[in-house]
Amino acid sequence: MDFVTNVNASTMVDLVAGDEDQVVLPDYSQKYAAALRARGVDARVSILPGLGHNILQQPAVIRMASELVARVR
Repeated sequence: MDFVTNVNASTMVDLVAGDEDQVVLPDYSQKYAAALRARGVDARVSILPGLGHNILQQPAVIRMASELVARVR
């Protein structure tokens, strides 16, 4: 939250969290995205069911990353 003011309004932010993450609670992602949106940043949150903290290699996360890349091309 300390860095929300440093994010440029033209930045696209996609946050992905597992709903069983006990390290970074999904609520933190929701609050961070809300703070970014309040500053005009395009911030989206996806909470994935049944996943914990280490989700980067999960098929759903890889698919979402591919979709993000396609959006910014």
